[in-house]
Amino acid sequence: MRQRSSILSDQRAAKRGLWQITGDDVRDIAAYVWSLGRSDVSVAELPGDPDEGAALYASMDCSSCHIIDGAGGTMGPVLTNIGRLRGIDHLREALLDPGATLPENPVASAAGSIYLLVSVQTRDGRRITGTRVNEDTFTIQVRDEEDMFHSIRKDDIVSLQKRFGESLMPSYADTVNEGGINALVAYLATLRGGS
Repeated sequence: MRQRSSILSDQRAAKRGLWQITGDDVRDIAAYVWSLGRSDVSVAELPGDPDEGAALYASMDCSSCHIIDGAGGTMGPVLTNIGRLRGIDHLREALLDPGATLPENPVASAAGSIYLLVSVQTRDGRRITGTRVNEDTFTIQVRDEEDMFHSIRKDDIVSLQKRFGESLMPSYADTVNEGGINALVAYLATLRGGS
């Protein structure tokens, strides 16, 4: 009798749709998805020397676009805890092909990447290229290459080109050797927001 009720229970569970998952199921799924981009690598597993990477980061003036511990520019993503949020493979890809995977906007109402490269031409002849900060039905906000903020009404736009797969950040595939890339990845992997 006990075996039959177990079989019936399994059959009912198999027939449940995703809309019927429990709160515990949702938490488990969310934890799994969150873990996909995270990395808890040890120093022994780092691909290069983090100190060399820190020196290279400084010499390449990466802080003109990225913030670490409150210091730096605002053009690119904050990197204070990037090593806690992203794995080594993601960090390497970001250096070699920056437009491949753009960070998502943490504000749910502004879904989509806040670093999507866009080119805008307005009715009055302005041409603006930069990263999309926000977009809604009526406006788009763009931060240009000079770090200037533009809010443009869509009815004033002649042309709006969303340049998926591109980034204002250059690729370092041809300018930094493999050892340098490994060192930068190692340095970025150690950035864990003081934890």
